[in-house]
Amino acid sequence: MHLQQDQVYFLSVLPLLTVFQSSINQTSQNDIFKQQLFTFKNISKVICTTKQDAALWSQFSANAVYIPTPLNNKLKRISQNDLEPNVIVIGTMDQFQRRTNLAVDSFYQIQKKINAKLFLVGSGANGMKSALLELAKIYKMEQKVKILDFYENIELFYEQGAVLLSCGEYGQMKTRQQAKEYGMPVVSYRKPAEFNQEGEIIVDNEDQMAEETVKLLTDFEYRRKTVENGYKAVEDINNDLITYNWIQILNGQEIEQTLPKVTKKELMERIKEVDLDIFTLFEFMEEE
Repeated sequence: MHLQQDQVYFLSVLPLLTVFQSSINQTSQNDIFKQQLFTFKNISKVICTTKQDAALWSQFSANAVYIPTPLNNKLKRISQNDLEPNVIVIGTMDQFQRRTNLAVDSFYQIQKKINAKLFLVGSGANGMKSALLELAKIYKMEQKVKILDFYENIELFYEQGAVLLSCGEYGQMKTRQQAKEYGMPVVSYRKPAEFNQEGEIIVDNEDQMAEETVKLLTDFEYRRKTVENGYKAVEDINNDLITYNWIQILNGQEIEQTLPKVTKKELMERIKEVDLDIFTLFEFMEEE
């Protein structure tokens, strides 16, 4: 892969903040941006996955454009009436970035009010899984907490999960987006490094997370409104336009906000013109 003179930097919910700063709370966001602008000296484009990120980086003279993460499916509206009270956490398990232990702490309060189960799905650092199991044992929840490796058909958890918990201070944007696509409410800690948590219920501690989760599991109307807010946060994402925008970026062109009249076949021909092996990037494209 090469981009000759022009370089493109793909910025997904500002992960570089954590590369340069051990804690975003120690330094104001403005200071962080100003300190790291040298990163963009020789970069022609900064690709942001949220409009908020693009607007922010544009203020700092970066040539930022918005291209969202593509949808995995066309908003599967899962029935909300017959779901088991399965609380889901998906992603790498650790104590510092993802703070998976906080999900177990919250679930201790949740399971006292409703007969639910907690599924922790993903990989973990050395000893993390055993530490989480030990924490569940301390809370006497061994039969209610299940720790599983990543599944090839992970969509089953999105389809059968009742609530997704996200405890980290940043990241897991794709996981949270997929949950919204499947109609699974997202209860998330506030993420100061991110500028888009639209359609999510934002909490600041495990007590609030437990309270909101119980409400989602017991109040159907509250759940319905939360699910609809999640759909609204992702329903305008157009996979074909994303494909076309990436072709424009890789050809050194300015992106368009609306998709021109072009067939899927023509799109694929345009992709072949780009000197990059990027076909896997467009696997989400549907057949005509």
